[in-house]
Amino acid sequence: MDAPELTEDCGRCAALCCMAFAFDKGDGMAIDKSADTACPHLATSGLCSIHPDRDRLGFSGCVAYACNGAGQYVTQEIFGGASWLDDPSLTAPMASVFRDLARIQEWRAMLLAARAWSLPSEARDKLDRLEAELCPPPGEAWTAGLLAERLAGPLPREIRSFLKSLGPYVPQPS
Repeated sequence: MDAPELTEDCGRCAALCCMAFAFDKGDGMAIDKSADTACPHLATSGLCSIHPDRDRLGFSGCVAYACNGAGQYVTQEIFGGASWLDDPSLTAPMASVFRDLARIQEWRAMLLAARAWSLPSEARDKLDRLEAELCPPPGEAWTAGLLAERLAGPLPREIRSFLKSLGPYVPQPS
């Protein structure tokens, strides 16, 4: 299987971003919320009850957030269309896998953006290698175990180090 799409499709997700993450009341969020608990504005239908008014009501963090396709992949591919909304025993496992894949997808999106920059061949080669490591092995799909394995190894440190090394190549605004 190929890597997950980098575009979110909320209609194919189980409102994972509304449940998986903890957040503190502040500039982007109007309330405190613990991880693995539903946002109080999540309706039983799985839809946001304040969706058109999120920004005005202090939830600009929700407006700005993008899972880069992690939500629908976790829901449809890893959990076969099942949802924590229908089966509460799936709450913790779905949240954990979603957080892991969301991190991987965020890194993939950053590396994709870096492709547009003028990078030396050595950096481009490393980018190619890291992009490959942020995808499931050829012919396979992501699983909870494979995601956890990738994130427990050296990959996160390598990604952070590589992204920091790209500083000199980031285009400056004119």
